[in-house]
Amino acid sequence: MPIRESFTHEFPGLVWKLAFDQVGSVPALAVELRQPDVREATWAVVDLVENEVIWQSSADLDLAPDEWLGLVGLFDGTLLLHRHATDTPQPRGLVALEGRTGEPHWDWPGLSFLGCDGRVVLALLGGREEARVVRVALTSGKMLENESVEPEFSEKSPHVSPELHHYPETGPFFAPVAAFVRKRTGHEPVKAADYLDAGSCLVIAYYFFANGALENWLLLVDKARNEWISERIGVGPGLNPEPFAVYGNRIILVQDKIRLKVYEW
Repeated sequence: MPIRESFTHEFPGLVWKLAFDQVGSVPALAVELRQPDVREATWAVVDLVENEVIWQSSADLDLAPDEWLGLVGLFDGTLLLHRHATDTPQPRGLVALEGRTGEPHWDWPGLSFLGCDGRVVLALLGGREEARVVRVALTSGKMLENESVEPEFSEKSPHVSPELHHYPETGPFFAPVAAFVRKRTGHEPVKAADYLDAGSCLVIAYYFFANGALENWLLLVDKARNEWISERIGVGPGLNPEPFAVYGNRIILVQDKIRLKVYEW
């Protein structure tokens, strides 16, 4: 089955976090971008059907001098962000934005996100000792405490694949994966490999030394063992905790911390 590059985009900042829309009918993802030197965060939303960035900007919200916004997730096209103090990870509020325009839906102080089913947001309200669970309508922000609306959380997203298998160099499964990579690419894998059987293809992220630097590469091979993708993800001394993700029939990766690439079959 042919694999094609369906989307690539280089962002003006570091890709800090990706969040896939796990409850919406349209495959999409949100991207948190950061400029650490100026302590600034912006966001983008990518439509993976039209293969385009449909919104990219900072949030049109008033922030306190010690406040930072962080990505919670994308839920049926609605972007949720936490308000944080810059010196603590404890959320001090929850914000909802329209994912296609960035327009604010609502802004609730004191809320800390727990979950969302695409209709209802489950959140904690208040400090740690006196906190209580509340329900908020996703798009309107209306509190639903006195209404018989219960969130319906699914155990598994229809889009997002199971977690990758991480094989450290010291484990029993690294050697056969490394031998396969060596035969296909001529590279000598070291340290660890991430492996996933995506149904139509096998996806492997691995590391090898080139010119004294540790490079992270991606290899994608279909079930007929035809090589479709062999490319570098990045260079650096540490291991990449999330070298790629599979979302429906798409493989998503971030190259050099700034470039989002999507392959589709």
